Amino acid sequence: MSDTVQDYLKDQGGVTTMGAAIKATSRQKVKRALESELVLRQGRSTLFLPSVDSRVVAAFVHGGCLTCVSALEIMGVGLWEHPEHIHLAVSKDYHSRHSSKVVLHREKWLNSPQSRYWQVLPADCREPHAEDCYSSPYLSSPIHATLRALQCVQTHLERVVLLDSVLNKRLVNREILENAAAHLRRSAIQAALKDCDAAARSPLETVGRLQLRERLDAEVKTGVTLKGIGEVDFLIGNLIVEFDGYEYHCGRAEFDKDRARSREALLRGFNTMRFTYNDVISGRFLEPIQRYLVRGLHE
Repeated sequence: MSDTVQDYLKDQGGVTTMGAAIKATSRQKVKRALESELVLRQGRSTLFLPSVDSRVVAAFVHGGCLTCVSALEIMGVGLWEHPEHIHLAVSKDYHSRHSSKVVLHREKWLNSPQSRYWQVLPADCREPHAEDCYSSPYLSSPIHATLRALQCVQTHLERVVLLDSVLNKRLVNREILENAAAHLRRSAIQAALKDCDAAARSPLETVGRLQLRERLDAEVKTGVTLKGIGEVDFLIGNLIVEFDGYEYHCGRAEFDKDRARSREALLRGFNTMRFTYNDVISGRFLEPIQRYLVRGLHE
């Protein structure tokens, strides 16, 4: 028997049923834990620790695990839009009622609840790889979450953004991902794989890169590391192009560092153009770059 309800919940991934908690501890301990708000309750029978993500609680309630964009978001993957719904993987024979806030993906690979949702790679893609080791009782593996998200999101931009981030964070091995995606036989996914780039460090860089390569008749290098300057977002000839997303450049230290990098770049024969989030999203950043290239200043 566990000493406290909290200890028992920690062993269960942070969430369990009222009946299981009472059996493992005691009815009085559960009552005291609820009264002191050391443990919270959803509905009549689900207990969870205050630190547990609400999405994990939803996965437990529905007897599934987080997948698709919900799982990727928890893993820290950059997404173009915040998911409005919680995406869950459930077994093929799941028929219980569910909330409108939840999207259910009925998956053949999902094992029974007794298995604690350990995942395996799809058939013919079972090569073991150290980077595909992210596991949790209520979280799909990176490879499954990525494959499901690629089928679920609606636009090419969304697919490329999440692929860039998944590869940049080394959550999934690219070769395994491509082999698994080939079995889906979807041209939209193949197109996204062709356009993705593991050098992208943010969704903003992905958006800018796609525009640069589509609109400019010039070689655009991504994630280049220059001596004395460090890694730059893009390099076009001798022109450094940097995107200053507010989230990453809002502090004084970041502001000062960016200016110092620009000065060092100039001393080393590189010119720098810096653009804001709004410049990139609106496409306004393309015009000054085009003018620079037309004048041949990048050569």
